[in-house]
Amino acid sequence: MATANWVNLGHSVQNVDALAKTVISSLLPLPPEATTSRKMRDYWEEALLGDGWIKGLTVGTSRLSIGYALGATGMCIQLGNTSRVYADLLKLETLFRLGSISQAVLVVPSDEYSQSLGTNYANFNRAEQDIKALRATITVPILLISIDNRRGK
Repeated sequence: MATANWVNLGHSVQNVDALAKTVISSLLPLPPEATTSRKMRDYWEEALLGDGWIKGLTVGTSRLSIGYALGATGMCIQLGNTSRVYADLLKLETLFRLGSISQAVLVVPSDEYSQSLGTNYANFNRAEQDIKALRATITVPILLISIDNRRGK
């Protein structure tokens, strides 16, 4: 059974409860065939685009982009190496400072799901600790969401 958890970090995210429920309802539950990160991303892309999110908001004039945006909310989904969380945070912060977004959503695996994926994958507790530690630099309001897609848990 797929599950999710969330925490509002830093400055207030606007309508945080509604935003969390909206994002989670787009991401979960995953169909049984979504067993790889590629299949999960394909499912999420279809669901998010169907819910009005746009794909690939570009960071300024660079080649960098974030996964999705809806209005003034930018979102990154990170199922890979924990080091990629920092790249996502920097992209979200830059978009915030440029005025392209006013808040962010970062989706990562739960700690348990991360362990089942392998070593050094992004996870909820590490992302939360890092965001709090970097609050002097990462000032964008962030809704951090964990997902767990392990079967039979």
